[in-house]
Amino acid sequence: TDRTAEIAFAMGADVLTFPWCDDFSAPLNYGLDACEADWVLRLDSDEELAPGSAAEVRRIVAENKPGLYACELVSVMQRGVREEIASSMGRLYQRLPGLRWRGLVHEELRFEDGKQPAVVQAPGVRIIHHGYNDLDVERRKQYRNIGLLDIMIEAEPTQAVYWFYRGVSKQVLGMNEEALVDLAQAVDMTTPGLNGVMPMWLITAFGIMTSCLANLGAYPQEMEIIKRALGYYGNFAGYYLNAAHALANMGYWHESLAAAKKAGTCTGTPGMTLDTNAGGWKAAMAERHASAAVSRMIRAKV
Repeated sequence: TDRTAEIAFAMGADVLTFPWCDDFSAPLNYGLDACEADWVLRLDSDEELAPGSAAEVRRIVAENKPGLYACELVSVMQRGVREEIASSMGRLYQRLPGLRWRGLVHEELRFEDGKQPAVVQAPGVRIIHHGYNDLDVERRKQYRNIGLLDIMIEAEPTQAVYWFYRGVSKQVLGMNEEALVDLAQAVDMTTPGLNGVMPMWLITAFGIMTSCLANLGAYPQEMEIIKRALGYYGNFAGYYLNAAHALANMGYWHESLAAAKKAGTCTGTPGMTLDTNAGGWKAAMAERHASAAVSRMIRAKV
């Protein structure tokens, strides 16, 4: 509808068409099969490469070290006030045998044995995402995603990340209690991987759980989740901001202030999550709003 294919063709690109089949991986793999280049940079139709990033892409390609390069994805929100929420997502990669996109939605790049390529951070490559400005469109996307995730969970019920993604969609739709069930299931199913490392999406899962509980006014339960989250990620600023918000709502003003100050000393940066898949920007937005709310409450009471 925005003439993307027409413009791309006019600029000399090879344009392929693929019928929609309720499977986001299918067209991506169709494109991979047709691709003749050694490297691939994935950009969705509502995204663009930020100025200055092309040179970094060329440098990485010239260096020719295999891996899934996690670019900085900046979601631009313009709902009255412009906001930019950053997350990290794997979008630049070397085309290798057996490497395919997998999953009906929230697709991931994996080899035939299920393993992911090694993730390499590439903060110098910025992708601007414009896809979340229309609330009605977003709601339709989330309902669609829930339907696809229902199918994925039925087929692979032990995949914790699928429960996580469905919880994210439900939270975006305001289904806080249902979201908590799915997110709790995802968290409880998750165990440390190699070297005791937990998946990065778990940071987001805990953050969204706290947002759900805050939306329900369940601040003591929110604090319990925050304490659990800090057991995994004890230096993440977002959890302390959410704790400050919850404590303020419970009337613990000085404790709230201490938590807010602690957030300022953490290396985990509010507004930026190291999430190689989707959903990180939603938790980052919750953190930012919590920070603003805490500031207002503390000014009023302390």
